[in-house]
Amino acid sequence: MVYYISKYFFRLIFLFALKVKVVNKNNEALSGGMVIASNHLSNWDPVIIGVYLRRRLNFMAKEELFFNKLFGKIIRIHGAFPVKRGKADVQALKQALKILKNQEALCLFPEGTRSKTGELGEFQQGVAMIALKSGAKIQPVALRGTENAFKKFRPEITIIIGEAFDPQMLGQEEKKGLADILTKNLREKINQLYLD
Repeated sequence: MVYYISKYFFRLIFLFALKVKVVNKNNEALSGGMVIASNHLSNWDPVIIGVYLRRRLNFMAKEELFFNKLFGKIIRIHGAFPVKRGKADVQALKQALKILKNQEALCLFPEGTRSKTGELGEFQQGVAMIALKSGAKIQPVALRGTENAFKKFRPEITIIIGEAFDPQMLGQEEKKGLADILTKNLREKINQLYLD
């Protein structure tokens, strides 16, 4: 309930503060365990994606965001859970797999951090590993212009939704090789959406 109240509250704010266009709305998968994978340009990205995608989303977020107890509690209510970056975090992985097993949507940023240049950075293998372990499909999403959110007056922001795909269909290679192929494939898909 709180999630949806916040969603519409921010949507109202964004209506006046941003010019947001969603491209390929029909591609959005509205049911089933789904990994939403997006490029990352701004601290506002999770909020913007959460507001404009129709599903309730869960987010894996760096553990530093939870150090402030009040802010940590607020973002937990809105579907975020902590991950220790730079090492294998078993608890975060278990939580991600539980979300997908429950047929919910999990939003991840495969670059692992915000891009400082606006160009797509290198992808970590986390998204591929989670998708392969869970059997969930991946929905690629590209964001444009979010780096200007609340820095310029009504900047143009575009959310491009790619077609969801089943990572199991990419090949029969052993898991490590398949994760490499999937990571490269996903980066290409998001980069294509971003550049088109």
